[in-house]
Amino acid sequence: MKPSGLLAVLLSASIPSSAFAQSFSASRAGASAESAVSGAAGTVQIVPNAFGALTPLSLSAPALAPGLTPAPGITPSALAAAIQNAPSAAQVVGAIPVLPAALAAARPAAAPTEPYGEGVSLPNAVGKGPANDEKAASKTWTEKLASMFDGSAKKSADATPLDPSNLKAFIVRHGQPMTEITLAEAAAHAGQVRLLTAKNDPSGLTEKHAAQIGAIIRGGATKAVQKESLAVDWSPKAGAAAPASPSAATAEAAPSSLASKLLWPFREAKFLAKTFSASLVKPLPSEIFGGLATKSFPLVTSIGVYWAAAGLAHPVALVGLITLSVAQQVFHGFFLKSWNNFQEALSKARGFNYQMFFNLAYMQGAGTIYRLLTWSANPTSVTPPWSVNYWKDMALMSVIGTFFGVLGYNSLNALYAKGSISRWQHSGIQQVRDLCFLLAAPFFASGSMTLFWAIFLFQQSLDLAISIWAGRAKAREIVFVTSATVAASAEFNEKYPLAGVVIEPPLKQALKAVVDNPLVRVMTWPVRALWKLARGGKK
Repeated sequence: MKPSGLLAVLLSASIPSSAFAQSFSASRAGASAESAVSGAAGTVQIVPNAFGALTPLSLSAPALAPGLTPAPGITPSALAAAIQNAPSAAQVVGAIPVLPAALAAARPAAAPTEPYGEGVSLPNAVGKGPANDEKAASKTWTEKLASMFDGSAKKSADATPLDPSNLKAFIVRHGQPMTEITLAEAAAHAGQVRLLTAKNDPSGLTEKHAAQIGAIIRGGATKAVQKESLAVDWSPKAGAAAPASPSAATAEAAPSSLASKLLWPFREAKFLAKTFSASLVKPLPSEIFGGLATKSFPLVTSIGVYWAAAGLAHPVALVGLITLSVAQQVFHGFFLKSWNNFQEALSKARGFNYQMFFNLAYMQGAGTIYRLLTWSANPTSVTPPWSVNYWKDMALMSVIGTFFGVLGYNSLNALYAKGSISRWQHSGIQQVRDLCFLLAAPFFASGSMTLFWAIFLFQQSLDLAISIWAGRAKAREIVFVTSATVAASAEFNEKYPLAGVVIEPPLKQALKAVVDNPLVRVMTWPVRALWKLARGGKK
């Protein structure tokens, strides 16, 4: 069976009594005569008629349906005869140019379409045409970098227009009561503008609306709006049912208390995971470039030190050291804002001591893992984590690092709360602070304590300088814009109470952190026990 014959049968059956069938028969007869004449010359010339008249079609399924119904009465014998007398492929191609005319006759008249000339791009072609080229060229480097971290191309907020009636604006000054103002009044203030959003906000307000907020409040200065996030629990709060009687409450308290103690680690792990997930925000382009600039050198240094300490002779230790180092470098390089949100959420939900103990466990735990891996590769030259010398250095580092670390961290947050620095400046300074401890980590892990203490002391002096700067900085007005739903949440009223935010001085918090440090409490336990005994059991 010839494929061209099957194509001809299908076309003839689909468009009965059409110009295609008539032209097909004529072209077949003409081709036979012409091939017989030119056969002596050894050539066959078939030139399609009106090939240059081929124009693009604008087909419509409803309009073509009446004229394209299959012809009834096609019997198997007729089909076999048609296949037997099937034309060649060249004859079918020669009849195709009249197909547009046949289809045009089979459907109602439609608006004429302009043929696309040579070199003219189709307007709807994917990846081609002036419109698409313009769109591709307009994609900024910010959008390209954003797509690397959220997994998809950055969409414009124009698709979801902003309703100003659902917005609320507030004036916040460090240490003073918060005041609600209108958007018109917010435009008159010259302080920083911060858009405060929350994940899964029912109003639909997201960080993508920052440009529209800037157009409303800053007269079109779309980049003048900074982005803040707030962790809000949107789940319905179910009221706790009162117990039927005190005896029933006592009966239920005993087993639940024992179960709660056993399940405490799992409950805290769930809390930490949920709080961390709610704190994650997309990094700014400045934070991405800052992370690359400040963490490239520590990463290369870490790989070099670990290669010398472990080497290919100890692949497990080498891979573990490099993997942990890369994870810390990436996170503390790019997700500084997420880490800051997480720290604030811990302090708000569990208190300052819980936050401090978590950071102590995180820092000392990471250091212990580093030292354990390097010791496994060089047990004779590296001090193991269970030795007295190791914990002597660890205790000194913990006490000094706790004081200056809390001092520098809270001072930096105070500068941001006062409006003295913007978000990208806050992240940049934090990246420099993290550069120091990430650069010191490989030398501590390998036991090179001289280099470690030099970098460690520089970091503490940097934190001291930040605290002096924060003490001298003056508070400025900050305009917060958020949705009505976020403004009505309990989390917003806790963080920005109407009575004003009272921030404890960083120096007082640093001293309190040292006193409550677990290692300090262990070392001072004999003194505290004697003091308690001298006071008759009172603290």
